Amino acid sequence: MLRRAEEDINNYRTNKWHQQRSRLKHQKLQDLVFVKYNWTLKDHYEIRDMIDPIVLDDIINDCNVRLIGEMGENGEHTENELVFDGDNLT
Repeated sequence: MLRRAEEDINNYRTNKWHQQRSRLKHQKLQDLVFVKYNWTLKDHYEIRDMIDPIVLDDIINDCNVRLIGEMGENGEHTENELVFDGDNLT
């Protein structure tokens, strides 16, 4: 009976030790996430004046024109199509 009580006490101590260690690991992880979030927030704040949204829109539009080609007045491609109406694609 005494041996059983000693085992229970040891199990209780071990369980408490693991809980405390887990709590410390969790707190350390929370601290790391907090620091990473603050660094990202600071970096975002520092580059706010470096990015001009209007210039960025012009760059994106130029890239889109290169990808899809020039568009005509009615939204049709001005270049010759490789596929014509009535062509069998299969």
